[in-house]
Amino acid sequence: MSANPENRIPDARKDALIEAAQRRYSCRRMTAALTGEDQAALGYLAGKCALTGVRIGLLPVDDSLFVGLPTVGKITGCRLAAVLSAKIAQPHCRLLAGFSGEYFTLEAETLGIRSCWLTGTYHRKQVQAAVPSDELLIGIIALGRAEAPAALQRRRKPLAKICEGDVMAWPEEFRRAAELVQIAPSAINLQPWRMSAAREAFVLDGSGRSPIDVGIAMCHAELALRRPHVWRLMDDRPGEPMTRAEFARIRA
Repeated sequence: MSANPENRIPDARKDALIEAAQRRYSCRRMTAALTGEDQAALGYLAGKCALTGVRIGLLPVDDSLFVGLPTVGKITGCRLAAVLSAKIAQPHCRLLAGFSGEYFTLEAETLGIRSCWLTGTYHRKQVQAAVPSDELLIGIIALGRAEAPAALQRRRKPLAKICEGDVMAWPEEFRRAAELVQIAPSAINLQPWRMSAAREAFVLDGSGRSPIDVGIAMCHAELALRRPHVWRLMDDRPGEPMTRAEFARIRA
């Protein structure tokens, strides 16, 4: 078991990022190039959003990087990607990279910069050279500008399917965290997590599932959690939660 005391998303940014999470969609058709000002802003965010041991690097790309899928087609028009890597020796490196990358995409969304997570449908050899030898390539995020769809439709499981017990009876803060996790992106929309709550703890269970997806979900939950707390990252063993938020008691 390890503990991660870093609360890297300032409370002052959380409302703006919640709005970004609610309107963000996975964009596979970039229609306008990023400006020099855009790239400078993204460079700043890459450093700001990366947790300890995680690197977010920006890499010029073209359409040849991406592999198409029969159901959604190929990403086009993308000329810049964020490359996520993490120190191989860093415990929970994939989970922390997932958290960092989603924090980065939400901050980018506040600037009107669209994004799409990719962990498999790209040619890894084209970006591997940008990753230091002591780091693990986690995935990439395609970046660009495009008009948002007129109506945003998400295919998501109801809360009852991904939460233990009666969500309406949960503390309001935890219920809001669950609602934000519900709209978090995940590989082919599997939503591979279970949530539960008690008076002082919100548990995000990702045992045996994708740690990248769990890190993304943890980032969304973090936006709702305002009381002093720490994320405790549990060893990924069957039947144990991978992530847990425990809230510090506020003493008079």
